[in-house]
Amino acid sequence: MITQTPISVRLNTCTLYKLDAEASNGWLKRNAIINRAVEEYIELQELKRICSTDQITRTEKRRQLTAFLWRWSRGLHELL
Repeated sequence: MITQTPISVRLNTCTLYKLDAEASNGWLKRNAIINRAVEEYIELQELKRICSTDQITRTEKRRQLTAFLWRWSRGLHELL
C-alpha cells in the first residue's frame, strides 16, 4: 500500500544545506526529517490554537504543552 505522495518543494539554499548536514550527521534520511518536521509543525499549530482559547484552564494548557515537548523534544518537557 502506498503511503507517500511525491511533491516538489522549493527550499532556500541555506535550509537545504542545513537539512543535508543533519541527514549526514544522524540516522534519518532527508525525507524522514522533512516528514517529521511537517508533523511537528502541524501539531505545534494545533497546540497554539488550543492555548489561544479561554475555554480550557491554564493547567490543561500546560499539560498539552508538556505532552508536545515530550513527543518532539524529550528532555525539554522537564524544564517546565
